[in-house]
Formats: sequence, structure tokens, C-alpha cells
Amino acid sequence: MIYRLGSLGDTVVALPCFHKVAQTWPNAERIVLTNFPVSSKAAPLEVILREGGLIQAAIAYPVGTRSINELWRLAQH
Repeated sequence: MIYRLGSLGDTVVALPCFHKVAQTWPNAERIVLTNFPVSSKAAPLEVILREGGLIQAAIAYPVGTRSINELWRLAQH
């Protein structure tokens, strides 16, 4: 599980880290826990990283979540 919040620009800056994780654990299932963009014009992090083979899936994390039920749901993934 990779915890990564931020916009597309932040993701571009973090690409070397994603490449290093993929290189270090090539056979691991890499899932990113991330916020999804609020604008429909912004590309979700998942599209960029999945197509590049850096992750296999993404789980949406609503920024600022403090709900016990929502956090429990996230933990069940």
C-alpha cells in the first residue's frame, strides 16, 4: 500500500519514488491510497501510474476523512 495524496504535478515529482518502489518490489501488488481529483479535467493519478506499470490499483481516500466507518472501510481493502 502506497499512501499518496496530491495533484498531478505532485505525482510527476514523485515518479522516481514510484519507479524505485516498483524496482525494489517487482512482484508485489502495488496499490495506491489517494485522493481522486475534484475536477473532471484533471487526470487521476491511477491512470498515469497504472498505464506505466507502477501500480495495479488505486483506492479513493477522501481528504480529511475522520469518519470511523469510512476509515474502517478503507482498512478492509
